[in-house]
Amino acid sequence: MAVKKTITYRWFVRGFSMIAVALLIAAVGLVMLLGGFYYESVSDVLENRADVFRRSLVLTEAGEDSWNRMASAFVENFDHKEQMQLLILSSEGTVLASSNGFVSAGSELTRDFNAALSAEGQRVVRRGKSGTGEHIMALTQIQTDDAGKPIGALRLVVTLRFVDRQIVMSAIVIGLIVLLILFFSALSSFYFIRSIVHPVEEIGRAARRIAQGDYDYRVEKHSEDEIGELSDTINYMAGEIRRAEQLKNDFISSVSHELRTPLTAIRGWTETIQQIGSEDAELVDKGMQIIADETDRLSGMVEELLDFSRMQNGKLTLHFDLIDVEAVLEETVLLFRERAEKKGIHFRVMAGDKLPVISGDADRLRQVFINVLDNAIKYSDAGDTVRVDTALMGKTVQIVIGDTGRGIAERDLPHIKRKFYKADTTRPGSGIGLAVADEIIAGHGGSLEVHSKEQLGTSVIITLPVKGKGQE
Repeated sequence: MAVKKTITYRWFVRGFSMIAVALLIAAVGLVMLLGGFYYESVSDVLENRADVFRRSLVLTEAGEDSWNRMASAFVENFDHKEQMQLLILSSEGTVLASSNGFVSAGSELTRDFNAALSAEGQRVVRRGKSGTGEHIMALTQIQTDDAGKPIGALRLVVTLRFVDRQIVMSAIVIGLIVLLILFFSALSSFYFIRSIVHPVEEIGRAARRIAQGDYDYRVEKHSEDEIGELSDTINYMAGEIRRAEQLKNDFISSVSHELRTPLTAIRGWTETIQQIGSEDAELVDKGMQIIADETDRLSGMVEELLDFSRMQNGKLTLHFDLIDVEAVLEETVLLFRERAEKKGIHFRVMAGDKLPVISGDADRLRQVFINVLDNAIKYSDAGDTVRVDTALMGKTVQIVIGDTGRGIAERDLPHIKRKFYKADTTRPGSGIGLAVADEIIAGHGGSLEVHSKEQLGTSVIITLPVKGKGQE
């Protein structure tokens, strides 16, 4: 079974491991630097002592014989016997005298002596093991006569036991510091990771519940950071899905009702005509007219739904041509004038400047005008007024269709162009006509704006460019 690679797991494997390795490398490097510093300090002390001792040497006469005779006296006059060992060597590298009476291993001494003879400054400092296995540092310095001929050498040897102990103690302290850093880093990171993981887990649970249809579930917000912002987004999404679901249900209910009404009328009049036959020609004509009207109504609703489907799929196509938009508007007005008068609504057309020919899709623009005029009449009552105004505004054509009907509530106005949305569910309509109209106008490079005051009326302002997307 595969291990679940959680955020905590990935952080421990990748993040914390990298931190631990980096601290380990830094600790090892620091210990090595400290060791080098300590050993370099001991080397400097040996060189200083050697220089001081050489300056204090007084030979009775220059030469190897004097050096050999006075070897014991040199050792006796050495002031640092407790800190280090002094060896006086002959010109052949043999020990003439020792400050503590002990002579180190011959092979190491001979090697250092020969190295000093060939070294720059005729001095060599080495670290190694004594004959007893102790870690030591030794300085070998060649002594020459006035002619520069080697007459012997002095050798200072110091134990590194205390230095090594100091390095070990430093390494232990550094190690403890590294462990403390890792501990507090792991502890703080754990709480930090959990502060992310817990909200993310809660958001995951919320997403699953929302996906299962629980749109009332909300994520508890714990902080004002990116996680808090994500919580707000999830809650907002849940609210929007809930509203969309409600709108969809209302839409289905509305469309079902809208379809049922004409279908009921068609079925009823069909049965009536079948029963009376041709005995009452006037009633038959009336019934056939109602059937035709309701069929047109059904056809319009089906076309509206198909247009909406095309819009959702990005397949709502426009066929641009040079058109007389004013003529298209006048044709649409004629369709609604009689309907408005039958309902007791005053219908006024206030033509302004002669509108120029524009680039557009005449059928789609007619569909927009029909939808807006239909809404204006639908949401107006007897005694109200529907007006149509046109104007040329520079490089754009503006068409205003307004009414003095019941208007739209301020809370509904921002959503009026959204799909499925109906401000008044008691009035007929699917709630998608204005969304399709807005999409068509946007496809022409124009805009559709809705301004309304409750109980005062609504104005729809349609703006179209004279030179549209169909022209170069």
